Amino acid sequence: NDSMRINPATCDSSSLRQRFYMNDLGEIRVKSHPGLCLDPRYGMSTYYNGNVMITCFSDLYGVSHQYARYHYFTLHPSTEQLKSVIYPGYCIDYEFNLGYVWMHGCHDGQNQQFYFEGNFDDTVEDSWTLIKQGDLPWISEFDRNPLGVAVSSTYENGDENLYHMEVKFYDNTMPYQEYQIRFPELRNPDSLQLQFSEIELPGLLLDEGEYIPLIPSNPTHQPTSSPTCSGSELFLTVDLTTDRYPDETSYILTNTCTNAVVTSVSQGSLSASTTYSNTYCVPPAAFSFVMNDSFGDGLCCNYGYGSFSVTYGTSTVVSSEAFTTSQETTSFGSC
Repeated sequence: NDSMRINPATCDSSSLRQRFYMNDLGEIRVKSHPGLCLDPRYGMSTYYNGNVMITCFSDLYGVSHQYARYHYFTLHPSTEQLKSVIYPGYCIDYEFNLGYVWMHGCHDGQNQQFYFEGNFDDTVEDSWTLIKQGDLPWISEFDRNPLGVAVSSTYENGDENLYHMEVKFYDNTMPYQEYQIRFPELRNPDSLQLQFSEIELPGLLLDEGEYIPLIPSNPTHQPTSSPTCSGSELFLTVDLTTDRYPDETSYILTNTCTNAVVTSVSQGSLSASTTYSNTYCVPPAAFSFVMNDSFGDGLCCNYGYGSFSVTYGTSTVVSSEAFTTSQETTSFGSC
């Protein structure tokens, strides 16, 4: 699958597609596609000639399954090489002629030496997004459950005799593949064990490829502008609902008879999961409306259910609820 193959590109710190990290297992994952891991088998193949990101075997079969080892790598700081665990003696290699990242026998060439801006090790604290923190006081200096009595506590009906803390995800606007719970201090600082009754993360089990946003289903609505048109002018309304990555979205509306820009929205000026509706007075003419998404995945549907429409006079000239590419152009009217 060429779309999941790793291709070199100009460095862009804002691009999630360039934010790779290695977890404790040695899997190489990427922030833009949660649940995908670098698979070296494709880079070993003369047919594919390039490493590909596929569904992580540790998620499918479990971390102890033999298949999971296909996705394990080790990073050697002294040589700056990424070595495969399942294919001893093979390293990730940039093939200049092919323009792809693949697997090759380890050597001391520069095309096997990689360095990273920021944290490649995603286990360090600075690379995690803090969702909630707080103090959880200890109940007693004695054994909490000396008789081994079963604890009856659920998300809906918590045991009042236990201290607990609830983490709310309402303000979280991004799905995460991995979560980390850290306890910087223990009741006994010398203890090598930490016991829990239960950690519960209520959620939804989704089929492969399906995604339901973690944000409220009803987007925020911005005030609608309603000008008063005169003479032969017509109303032209642009309605836009953003996804959870509004910084990727922009559009431009042009009068192609005069090449004058009627209105435009630049990247970085919109809010996530928000509906905008703007109406303009325009003369009868020919127009071009261009919707852009810099990441290339459009407004729907992996990262929210965005959409857009344009109404010219009394006619809806474009209504798109399945914009999934980098650009969509609509022409309408006449000079």
